[in-house]
Amino acid sequence: MKVNNRWLTFEEARKIVRKDAIKYKISGWDKWQDVYIKDEKFPKKIPKQPHLFYKNKGWISWGDWLGTNRVANEKRFFLSFEKALKVIRRDAKRYNITRNTWTEYCKTKKPLSIPSNPYSVYKNKGWISFGHWLGTKNVYNGFKEFLSFEEAFSFIKEDIKKYNIINKKKWYEYCNSKYKPNNIPSNPDNFYKNNGWVSWGNWLRTNSVRGGQRKYSVNEDFFKVWSHDMAYILGFWWADGNMSSERGRYNFSICQHVKDKYILLQILKVIGSNHLLHRSGKRNYCHFSISSKSIYNDILSLGGLPKKSLVIGFPNIPEKYLPDFIRGYFDGDGSISIYDKKYYSANCSFSSGSKIMLEGLKKSLKDNYKIIGEIVWSGGCFKLIFKMEDTIRLYQIMYNRYLKLERKYKKFNMLINYRKKKYGRNWKWKQKG
Repeated sequence: MKVNNRWLTFEEARKIVRKDAIKYKISGWDKWQDVYIKDEKFPKKIPKQPHLFYKNKGWISWGDWLGTNRVANEKRFFLSFEKALKVIRRDAKRYNITRNTWTEYCKTKKPLSIPSNPYSVYKNKGWISFGHWLGTKNVYNGFKEFLSFEEAFSFIKEDIKKYNIINKKKWYEYCNSKYKPNNIPSNPDNFYKNNGWVSWGNWLRTNSVRGGQRKYSVNEDFFKVWSHDMAYILGFWWADGNMSSERGRYNFSICQHVKDKYILLQILKVIGSNHLLHRSGKRNYCHFSISSKSIYNDILSLGGLPKKSLVIGFPNIPEKYLPDFIRGYFDGDGSISIYDKKYYSANCSFSSGSKIMLEGLKKSLKDNYKIIGEIVWSGGCFKLIFKMEDTIRLYQIMYNRYLKLERKYKKFNMLINYRKKKYGRNWKWKQKG
């Protein structure tokens, strides 16, 4: 029996996926997203976001889905740091493990009870450095004595000027040279954490943050509780945001054109953050990036994904906050076009690389507000387009709150005000329903 006319049941779909996982070497979520679902042989009756579609219908984990039996780090049992250290130092001697060969060791000989990323798992539980972990000569704690933070901070001042150490890349080049003293750690941010460490700007005297003393803050629980502002910002992120987890760092970011940077500043203010805006690699774009595992996990639980552009779906939004989410998404990836200035006829649209996302938005607007749109492929992406009457109705449900992109709001108002002036009481067509 099938779930509906389109999708297979969880058990049927998983059986097919596990066979293909072996055939096409799909080892994890990244291979699923970057390779498998883009292949022309991808089964049409299997959803591209099974973790959302089969939630509460049999879904357990990606390891179970693909048949790899991989368990997420946070659910896996690892040895304590002290026991793991003994095992690794024994293996380091036996297999001649270095920092450069650690990845190969993890793929071939590492016990399952030892994490591949010990720097994250054992953070604040005994972790110092890879040198200490592997028991090499370049380690601390019984092997080498490092200076205190104050002594090291003062000691490196002259070398920073002498060798022009202006960023982390230059610092690591300095560490690999013959000039760094042995009593200065190569990873001061880890070694001196909670013992004087402030920031890299402070350590290198670049003062990229005024005074070198800024400590960034953010409301870690912002996305745990629904509100009008939370729904708007979630919608904006759904359109123009990104999330990533690399080397134990969990990042949440939103990008926007510099002419609209004020909206990013308003968002930062609402979520209680003092993070700064940075110029993006793209010309005339800026972004903020917040490092927070809590926010990362909350976005993930709401349906967000890393590398989301082509596969993200429509999230489950409480009806009360749906207009705010739609306004946020429209401000990120929506547009309004006045194509007949004589009669001020217009249409508006939402754009996305994910058809699943627009299908969910289309259904939600139709079910809740009787607003009808059409999905088309245009300009290298999918677009959900609304005609004049539905454009006006969309305006009426979206704009009722503080956070909004002013230039799009003004364009809507220009359309509405002109039609009121030209047609009087008949400025809009009869609403549906």
